[in-house]
Amino acid sequence: MEWIRNLNSSEWISVVNALATLILSFFVYKSTNKASEAAVKTVDLTEQTFLLNQSISDNKEEEKKMYRNSLKYQYIKVLMKRSDNILKAITYSDGMEIHKNLSTLEYKHYISSENLALCFNEYEVKQITDAWFVFEIYLDKYFKETYSQDEINILARHAGTSIDNFTLIYDLMIVLQKEINH
Repeated sequence: MEWIRNLNSSEWISVVNALATLILSFFVYKSTNKASEAAVKTVDLTEQTFLLNQSISDNKEEEKKMYRNSLKYQYIKVLMKRSDNILKAITYSDGMEIHKNLSTLEYKHYISSENLALCFNEYEVKQITDAWFVFEIYLDKYFKETYSQDEINILARHAGTSIDNFTLIYDLMIVLQKEINH
């Protein structure tokens, strides 16, 4: 320890500087270690947040899917009933019977375009829309309040396209209903 007493002032300054550098290095090391641990924890927290957000997003998608399927199921029932009613009304060879049926028929499905697009695929929407469009043209062209003797059979002669369309719609709804139930 005698060497400590023999140090001159510049050597003391060097020793103090070395000690200060050593202490400063120690604190920098500790702080870097803590920053590194914090970075690892931040990465872990970010991953957990991402997984939580993904789970929330998946749950929302599942809820949307359940809502869409529930709505679709209800609309399938409506479309089946309306298609069946239309088929029962126009599948006759007697124009008088068709006229009587059409006079009291509620044929509109009242499903908005947005809900059709939400619940059904493009092909299904096209079939549904086309069937009702063609039926409305049929009604506009051939359904009247009164007819002359020969004129009444025009309803039966021109019902074929609508019969085909609504048979297709009814069958399509049965298939879709089975898909939903499975």
